[in-house]
Amino acid sequence: MRTVSCLLATVLPAAICLADAPEVRVPSLSGPPPVIDGALDDDAWAEAAAINGFTLLGEPDSAPTQRTRVRLVHGSKALYAAFECAEASMDELVAELTERDAPVWLEDCVEVFISPRHDGEEYYHLLVNALGTIRDERGRDEAWDCQARAAVAQAEDGWTVELLIPIEEMQLPWDVDGHWRLNITRNEFPHRELSTWAPIEGASFHEPGLLGHLRGFEADFGRLLRLQALEQIGDTRRDLSALHATALPYEGIAQGRVALGRSKRLMDEADRLAGGLRAEADPEQLRQQVRDAAALADQTESLGRLVARLPLIEAAGERGYVISQASTMAKIAPTADFTGDPTESVEVSLAAGEHEAAQVVIIPANRTLEGVAVSTTELRGPDGATIPSECITVRRVGYVDVTRSTSRAPLGPGLVPDPLVAAGPFGVPGDEVRSIWVDVYAAADQPEGVYRGALTIRPANAEARDVPLVARVWDFALPRASWLRTSYGLGFDVSAFYPEVTPGPGHPRWWSAGTWSGADVEGRPNYFGEIDATSAFDTEVKHRADPQAGR
Repeated sequence: MRTVSCLLATVLPAAICLADAPEVRVPSLSGPPPVIDGALDDDAWAEAAAINGFTLLGEPDSAPTQRTRVRLVHGSKALYAAFECAEASMDELVAELTERDAPVWLEDCVEVFISPRHDGEEYYHLLVNALGTIRDERGRDEAWDCQARAAVAQAEDGWTVELLIPIEEMQLPWDVDGHWRLNITRNEFPHRELSTWAPIEGASFHEPGLLGHLRGFEADFGRLLRLQALEQIGDTRRDLSALHATALPYEGIAQGRVALGRSKRLMDEADRLAGGLRAEADPEQLRQQVRDAAALADQTESLGRLVARLPLIEAAGERGYVISQASTMAKIAPTADFTGDPTESVEVSLAAGEHEAAQVVIIPANRTLEGVAVSTTELRGPDGATIPSECITVRRVGYVDVTRSTSRAPLGPGLVPDPLVAAGPFGVPGDEVRSIWVDVYAAADQPEGVYRGALTIRPANAEARDVPLVARVWDFALPRASWLRTSYGLGFDVSAFYPEVTPGPGHPRWWSAGTWSGADVEGRPNYFGEIDATSAFDTEVKHRADPQAGR
């Protein structure tokens, strides 16, 4: 049987300073590309660049005991990677998942983070487990799929992977060149080692700012950029045609006529750009055409926001603005494409002893609103009962200027809604929205029933509006102490961090234990008891698990 014992002699260089991201220069193929069969016996690998010197995740001064060696070579359309993973405990290898895009980071696997951008901010992520199962993502978005291919071979003291990474399906920036960003990582479970080529002090491999440097990439970027731009323009042209059709019923209002004129002009521009891209152009002209195609897509997106607001603009009439009630679970950015339905009343439901809020979105239709003041009245209910004004608080949603978002953030960089601030007079630009937060409190002895009052929106430069504010109080009160019980699970091979709960003989490696905990209400026993997830352990359980190490 083949072995990969050569890895055990790999010498790890001295600790790498985090300020100096590692660099590799990848050669181009001089002959046929490698056959993706996991064997690593192709001539192409003899001329490939070698990557060694992995360090432990979170411990950039420490080397893993199970060494990894990677070789890289590229062709005109793809990057090829070969992995040699030394493993002293092959009988403990974790590899079960076989479905494409399965969560293979839960098993022994190798990972590639690659970005065509110099800053690495937009990156692609490919994972291959020890069975050859691939997961491909754009950042953390698993919906992105490419034609990557992988094959694995296992030996007595390790396993090998061959991986083809196509670049045609990646979104290339207009200034793409031979300098990319890259990191190679490995999840090794028999010895619980997470290792990385580019040193990382944190707890996650997803650190685009710390990617190493890949140089010498000499793919046919001109051809790829032309194809990418033509595809983008085709998509844009179809979007513009659909927007034009959507705007037609609103030709009677000024903004509808503006939308129709813009859509026609942009469609003409799309046709002109497509014709230019099909003709011969020097590299600089091509890059300008790619920039123009991206700018056209941005203008189409902006037009889409206007067209989406046309029903609201029509509904606003002479008042010049509408309001909508949104879920309090939604974070609505000030420049969001918010197109909620206009509302005729603002409503909340709550128990006695509870606070409940409504998020009210103010949407200008055709003007900037200035000096918007918001106030409420008391709420009157059955038999003369009231919710007094002091039990109703109005705040404005404030924003934090985020320059760099985490990879799972639902909102990108920009103004992100977060704090609730005093609702003093504020402005709303004509192409933005603003949210206010109306919090209603029902006292512990509040009688049940429906309570009615008014929410007043009063801009300094537009007509004021009184909107019914309705609170339904239910026929029960919330207890002063919570009765909620929550199961806190321990997973991701808990013995690595909690030796006292090490699973006994017969438990699978992905054993998970949990216990119902939470506030001990008035001495009540933990009536749910303890949970042993072993009997329910299956693939679905592993899918639900979300170990953060390495992710």
